[in-house]
Amino acid sequence: MITARWSILQAGALAGALLATGLAFASPELAAQPRRQAEQARDRAAAERSAAARERTSASATETILRMAEQLALSAEQRERLNAMRAEAVERQAAATAQWMAMASEARAGLREWSEAREASRENRLEIARLVREHRQQIAEILTEDQLTRFRRMMARRRGGPQGR
Repeated sequence: MITARWSILQAGALAGALLATGLAFASPELAAQPRRQAEQARDRAAAERSAAARERTSASATETILRMAEQLALSAEQRERLNAMRAEAVERQAAATAQWMAMASEARAGLREWSEAREASRENRLEIARLVREHRQQIAEILTEDQLTRFRRMMARRRGGPQGR
C-alpha cells in the first residue's frame, strides 16, 4: 500500500514536471518572458540613470557659476546672460525628459517596442551632449579668461582634481 501511494505521488510529480516543461517548449512566448522582463528592468534602470545625468548637465554648470558670482566677480550683465542661459537649459532638459518618460511609458504599456525607445534614448543622449557642448561654449564667451580659469580651479578643487592641490 505504501509503495502504491509512493508510485502515485511520483507519477503525479513527474506528470507536473513534464507538463511545465512541455508548456515552456510549446510556447516560445512563455520561454522568452524572463528575458524580456530582464531587458525591461535593465532599460528602466538605464532610463533612471539617464534622467539623473540630464539633471547634472548644462543648467547645473550655469547654476554653479551664478552661485559663485561674488567669488568670480561677475558683472550684472554677465549674471543676466547666465540666468537666461540657465532658464533656457532647464526648459530644454525638461522637454527632453518628458519626451523620454512618455516613450518609456508607451514601451511599458506595450504600445511601443523597447528597441524603439532605446534608439530614441540614444539619440536623446547625443542631442543633450551636443547641447552641453554648446552651453559650455556660450559660458566661455560670457566669462572673461580670468573668470573661466578661476571657475575651473574651483571646480577641480571641489572634485579633488590635480589642479586643486
